[in-house]
Amino acid sequence: MARFSPLRRVAVLIGVMSVSAAADVPKPVDDAEAQQLLAEVAKAYQALPAYADEGELIVAISIDGKIEKQTTPLHLSLIRPNLLKIEAGAVTAASDGKTLTMSVAPTKRFTSVPAPKDLTVETFRTGALGSVLFGGLSNRPMLILLNLLVGETPVKTILTELDARPSHVQTVDADGQKWLTVRLDTEKGPDYRLVIHPTTKLLSRIEIIPESDNAGAVPGSKVTPERLEWTAGRITTDVSKEDLVAYKPPEGYGKIEPYEKVAAQTKDAPKHRVEDVVGSPSPDFSLTVMDAAGKFVTVTKADLAGKVVMIDFWATWCGPCLAELPEVQKMIEAYAKEKKDVVIIALSLDQRPSELREVRKLVEKTLEEKKITLDGNTVGKIALDPSGATGEAFQIEAFPTVILLDAKGIVQSAHVGYSKDVRAVLTKDIDTLLAGQTLAKPKGAAVKPKVDD
Repeated sequence: MARFSPLRRVAVLIGVMSVSAAADVPKPVDDAEAQQLLAEVAKAYQALPAYADEGELIVAISIDGKIEKQTTPLHLSLIRPNLLKIEAGAVTAASDGKTLTMSVAPTKRFTSVPAPKDLTVETFRTGALGSVLFGGLSNRPMLILLNLLVGETPVKTILTELDARPSHVQTVDADGQKWLTVRLDTEKGPDYRLVIHPTTKLLSRIEIIPESDNAGAVPGSKVTPERLEWTAGRITTDVSKEDLVAYKPPEGYGKIEPYEKVAAQTKDAPKHRVEDVVGSPSPDFSLTVMDAAGKFVTVTKADLAGKVVMIDFWATWCGPCLAELPEVQKMIEAYAKEKKDVVIIALSLDQRPSELREVRKLVEKTLEEKKITLDGNTVGKIALDPSGATGEAFQIEAFPTVILLDAKGIVQSAHVGYSKDVRAVLTKDIDTLLAGQTLAKPKGAAVKPKVDD
């Protein structure tokens, strides 16, 4: 029987809830009290000149009586109209009113673009920040919170995107205080409960409501959701402007120029730094590859000599990466069946947690959750690079990025970003290399990676 990770169990639970929304509370045709309370909540957020919370996304599940918990920090501070700092796991974004800076820990890179005139939900949907906030379980809670804070029509947008209606206002006692709650009943997915401060009308929690204690149970074990929620932590509306404008990327991070700026300088300029190594001998690298029974093996560039090699740089928090990996799995299965002399390596650049075995657990849980299998045959391998050394050597600055090496170790192509035809494109390139043909013009000596201070 396949092993289920906590996050995969969450996916199963939510999948079951999607078939039939929670039924313990009747869904009224119209609930004027709930509509009014939600409107008051939106009005309270829109009136704030500043806001900060120490939010967390909490996933806790009971498996045969044992609690498994995962917490992701989502710390947010803003001052209207356009001062911002948000720390979301591996990604930090900050706007000082003139420049919006976004840094990504796994790649040790940052971008700087002109700050938006006003913060909007789209400000949070862009780049790596959007992948973290809207690419996983935080998607719906963040949709609710950010629309309340900076959405133009927050209530309408929330109810439309969730396909929901507010209902069932209650008063509950918690932590020695009375709180208001309103429920968002959805037609096709899980329902949500908003826990609201009775005076400020600000949210304390956004809870995902399971259908029943046995929803998504794995045969032979009792699996029940304990907590699936975003919690605000400490909230303040007294935010220091100095705290927001003082952000600088960590020392040693390299700056990435936005593509539009590079293209304006010269139409022949590469779109991404990784293109600098195309046509050159690959940098030396040493990969920590996951082996059976929790063990690891080291695979070097020399070990792969004579084979066509594809390395897919990805991270568990990257939504486009997780959309691409099923296509990578199909490629691995096809080349293994055909017994082709190809090695396809899915290289995780996750840096948190820092301990290698804990990173492995995170990667395994994520792949189990998504039902993705990338190893177990002669073609596919899963490798870890928490130090970022290999990503640095290839000048990786965006996820996902795929590079192809020919049998002589020459970097023949680089593909940045996800597209629906990714499998067809990569398969065509690999087949070209297997036929002994080239994709890139040789440059001769290996290119030494460059990092801007």
